[in-house]
Amino acid sequence: MEPENVNIPEPERAHLSIQGKEYEVSLYISILECDELTRINADDVVVCVNYIKKLICEHVEDNDQVDINLISEECCLEYVKLFLKANPEIELFFQNTDNTFSIFVRFIIALKAYSEKSLENLKQTLSCISKKIHEMYEGWLNDFDSVAESVHQIVDQVQSVYKDVINGLADHARIIVDAFSELYDPKLSEEDKEKLLNQYRLWGDYGWTSTDFLFEELLDISPLDISDANKKAKAILNKQGIQRLFEKIEEMETIKKSDLAEIRKCFYSRNYKSCVLISFALVDARLIRSQGRKAANRKHGNRGIKKLEDKIKANKKGIFILTLLVENLFSCLNKMFEEFTNFEGQPEIINRHYIMHGMLHRKIIQRDAIQTILLVYNLYYLTDLLDIGDKN
Repeated sequence: MEPENVNIPEPERAHLSIQGKEYEVSLYISILECDELTRINADDVVVCVNYIKKLICEHVEDNDQVDINLISEECCLEYVKLFLKANPEIELFFQNTDNTFSIFVRFIIALKAYSEKSLENLKQTLSCISKKIHEMYEGWLNDFDSVAESVHQIVDQVQSVYKDVINGLADHARIIVDAFSELYDPKLSEEDKEKLLNQYRLWGDYGWTSTDFLFEELLDISPLDISDANKKAKAILNKQGIQRLFEKIEEMETIKKSDLAEIRKCFYSRNYKSCVLISFALVDARLIRSQGRKAANRKHGNRGIKKLEDKIKANKKGIFILTLLVENLFSCLNKMFEEFTNFEGQPEIINRHYIMHGMLHRKIIQRDAIQTILLVYNLYYLTDLLDIGDKN
């Protein structure tokens, strides 16, 4: 049966003229930008104008890159007017600012006030999530001391390439969950929700995981088959999309810069096999680390996936978009870690066991590398998001 698409309300968009060329811009602020705004000096007009220019560049929907130096103050003013019209709550904050200030300063002050309110609400939500995780696992984490030494040897082997991949969970990663529940709050029937869940699972079965910055593009697309999925994903993950993916990974504090540099080097030199091997090593490391430092009987491979999946699913109540991302991620993980009896046949999707044991007969291609890099990003993204695993 052909998969059905589910229509979901999208953020407001408008057309903005930059140096005589029309661009479509989205009129919302992400939760990461909320975090950035708390550190912006709203007393400096120049700083405010430059940040507005940055927002415009980040939210242009066109595939072309916009040179920030070409954006005029007149363009910024038009963007502010469009943004406030599309966001009544932020406009209310704006109206309460001192009207003797520059409109750009007032706009940034309004965004800061909105951001602080949003982050405070999210902090309370995540505090409850973190507490529940602790309560659920405090007991069993201490039950397996007798086999700790042998399992630590397994951990050392899995992490032999990049042993200290994880330095600590990034503080700002814990606030991302609200971006989806706030910006994408679909009023869907149970039937539509189930269709959407199946669609995201299907993407995972085909080896593709969604991301926060590819979220919109994939939401409204339902692949007909694996070839169609690969074609659609390739259109999104073009040269600019790949660059954006690496930039997003670079922002994550839990992945060492040296590891990312190695993956990037292998990818751009077309050494895709090494790229995939390093990526799977990082996935193995996070699956083991995600179970907590005190978990002596740490599971790796398929068993580690199941334990992490159960752990996240127990703490995602009320956040449907997070549910979609979780289902998508674990469908992909289970597919890439699928076990085959005596390695009979060849997997259509890149498979961790086949490549690690030298049983994959076909050539590793660029698509395999992109899929495993995406997997690394999304696994670290979600486990950081829920504050799961060791902090160092």
